[in-house]
Amino acid sequence: MVTSVQTLLNNYPLIVTFIIERRYWLKKIELLNLQKIKTVSIRAKGHQRVKIQAPTLQHLLLFFMLQKILLTWILLNVNLKSLELSLVRISDGFLEHIISRFQSLESLTLHHVGLERKGSTLVGSRSLKDLKICSYTSIGEIDAPNLVSLEYVGYPIPELKIAEESSQLKHSNIELAIHNNLSAAFLCKLRKLLSNLTSWSQPFLYFYKCNEIK
Repeated sequence: MVTSVQTLLNNYPLIVTFIIERRYWLKKIELLNLQKIKTVSIRAKGHQRVKIQAPTLQHLLLFFMLQKILLTWILLNVNLKSLELSLVRISDGFLEHIISRFQSLESLTLHHVGLERKGSTLVGSRSLKDLKICSYTSIGEIDAPNLVSLEYVGYPIPELKIAEESSQLKHSNIELAIHNNLSAAFLCKLRKLLSNLTSWSQPFLYFYKCNEIK
């Protein structure tokens, strides 16, 4: 499969968008020497090793069904502007490494991303403008002074701190799904989270199962 994909890309060097959809049996994905491609979307399942060499790549989506992914990045990938990780498990320090590697990253989406070990992640980027987080509570601090849009969806309440609130922030949305009874400790954590970012424009609480407020 690796050879056939690479042969296809070599025969069509002007391809700008490449999508791999629901290939559960792939062991390794290599996209090399791509000079025109701008968007890559990979949805697969299993233990994946992804190697991409594409200096023009701007948008990357990886969806791996909660399997550990191994990524090998080529230094030519300096133009990546948007990255979406969905249903993947990553190692400690992986996210910080990716953000520091791509200085032009403007959009980051984390959807059900898991860490191998519990810990906190620092999202620090001067170029980042759009940050979406869904059910990923390991982000401890956000340092993105040029952030324009921030969204968080999930449960439980994250231990989230804002190092410097962006003066450009126009949209900030938090949605918390409550599955248990409310307690004083929960409300204290919620107050702390909201106070860390005074401009939350749309805070929502969804009570799926709440019979008592203690």
